[in-house]
Amino acid sequence: MNLKIDDGYLALTCKQVVQEGGENKRVLVDCMFQLRRITWCEVSAQHSNIFSWTYRHENKYKRITLNCHSVILKTSKKAREMNRQVSEARQQAIQRHQQLRRKNVVCDKVAQAVYQVLPKLVNSTDERSNKMLTTIEEDEQEL
Repeated sequence: MNLKIDDGYLALTCKQVVQEGGENKRVLVDCMFQLRRITWCEVSAQHSNIFSWTYRHENKYKRITLNCHSVILKTSKKAREMNRQVSEARQQAIQRHQQLRRKNVVCDKVAQAVYQVLPKLVNSTDERSNKMLTTIEEDEQEL
């Protein structure tokens, strides 16, 4: 199994057992996970060579599902090391994501302060019956 943590992603290449027509086949599988979407990761207390994590998946309709993934490693030392690496990278990815969100909020506020909101315009005619744009006067109502 190969583990690579790079640019906010966890990339795994591992062998997976797939059943086809009653036969078990080992297949190489490549998986990519966004680190900021990993909600939990830990080494099993009962089986120290099993590393598990929960991934928050969001489909195209914004529906969220939690998927549990596990990997069996050769030694418990490798499992603990993998847990440490993923946990640290996950924390860094979450902090980076929060910083980017804060920067976007600040940029939006600056943009709103710099650019004035223009009044709405509609088609009308002038004295020479040429079409021109005029403003709509909106009454402010108190609630």
